[in-house]
Amino acid sequence: MFYVQNHLKEAIKKDHIQLSVLFIKLAERLYDLRHSEGYIMLEEVKYMAQETLIVDVKLANKYLGSEIAEALTTAAQQALKTYYRKTAR
Repeated sequence: MFYVQNHLKEAIKKDHIQLSVLFIKLAERLYDLRHSEGYIMLEEVKYMAQETLIVDVKLANKYLGSEIAEALTTAAQQALKTYYRKTAR
């Protein structure tokens, strides 16, 4: 999160509003994925994790760097594991 916050501050300083929106969106997505264990709507967790792996990780790599992309990947994979574990019951 600290990494994202620093990039957000830099983007705002440089008047890159579009990048600021992307930083915030990806930070929120990372938060949601990391807290998905307690979510009730399992299909939404699955969709969110899959979308992250397909779209968000690519955006993060292109505009934010590999650190946030790796964090998103890890969180999405963990969320999918949780989804499959909970739906296998």
